[in-house]
Amino acid sequence: MAGKFTIHMQAAGAVVGASGLVGAAAALANQAGGAWRPAWFMFGFELVVMLTGVLVWMLGRGRFGSPAVGLVCAAGCILVASLFGFLGSGKVLWGMNLTPFFGARVVLAVLIAAIAGMLQLDSNPKGRRLLVRGAGIGAVAIGLLASAWMMRGQMAAWSEVLLVVLAMVGFVLVTGMIAASADCLIRAFSPQTYADEDTARS
Repeated sequence: MAGKFTIHMQAAGAVVGASGLVGAAAALANQAGGAWRPAWFMFGFELVVMLTGVLVWMLGRGRFGSPAVGLVCAAGCILVASLFGFLGSGKVLWGMNLTPFFGARVVLAVLIAAIAGMLQLDSNPKGRRLLVRGAGIGAVAIGLLASAWMMRGQMAAWSEVLLVVLAMVGFVLVTGMIAASADCLIRAFSPQTYADEDTARS
């Protein structure tokens, strides 16, 4: 199964690495108001992204054995480093809004995580079920949080008692859903899950 995604992993690693190099160079050479003002915070995190891209490329070359766990870690690293660099630059570089650049990084991180999921779960139905369940629960939790954020203006006019009750119920509900989602996702990638599946088959 890993061989099917060799080119995909190498391509993703090359794109991530190149974007990190470009981002680091742009952050270092940044100008504002006609003066040289390097975005040092973004520069550091872009170097992290660049090195992570090299790691993904090497995983695609088969340098570290089973690549699934490495790809998951790389996806998380790309996402977090890109977010911190995005925020650290003030979301603007060379007078340009960096939101599209950050959005592209999020897409790359999701694609790399998806490749990791397919590599790890292709041969195990139980792992796939846990992955789908965890992703579904997590998506619902994110949807609830996004809905609350979009309705914050309308909610400001509601009574304080109602807001307190909704906040308490929402906190318990969303926290429980996030915990359940994390549990399913962790077990989906856990070697013990595969051991249990093999024992059941035998």
